[in-house]
Amino acid sequence: MNKEKKIINYISLVIVIILLFSTVLSFIFYMKNKKIKYIDIIYLFIYQYETIDFNFNLAKDPVLLEKYEFTKDLYLELSIKSIDCNYYNNIYVHDGKCYITDANCLNQICTKSIISLDNTIFNTTSISCMPSGLYICIESNNIIYD
Repeated sequence: MNKEKKIINYISLVIVIILLFSTVLSFIFYMKNKKIKYIDIIYLFIYQYETIDFNFNLAKDPVLLEKYEFTKDLYLELSIKSIDCNYYNNIYVHDGKCYITDANCLNQICTKSIISLDNTIFNTTSISCMPSGLYICIESNNIIYD
C-alpha cells in the first residue's frame, strides 16, 4: 500500500511539472509573437515658483511656463524673469542638452547644471535657480504599442 501511494505521488508530481512547463512554454510563444515596442517620450518642463528668502515657496503650486517634447532636434533660446522681475535666466536647448547660459543671481549654481538626453554624462534631471524661482525638469512616459 505504501508503494502505491509513492507511485501516485510521483505521477501527480510529474503531471504538475508537465502542466507548469507547458504553461511557461505557452507564455513564451505568446510573448514572442506579440509585437511590443517601448517608446520613451521625454518632456522638458519649465516651472516658475514664487520665492521666499531665496527658497521656493512650496505652499503654492508652481506655474507651468513651458512644456516641450525633449529631443535631439529641439532648439530653444528663452529668457525667463522671476515673478518680482528682479532676476532672469537665459535658457538654451540644443543637441539634446538644456542649460542656463546666463543668470543674474549671485551664486550662479544654475549655470553649472546641464540636463541631457544622455543622463550618463551629466547625471541630472533638473535645474533650479532659487533666487528667480526657476525649476526645469524632464519626465518620460513609456508607451506600449501592440
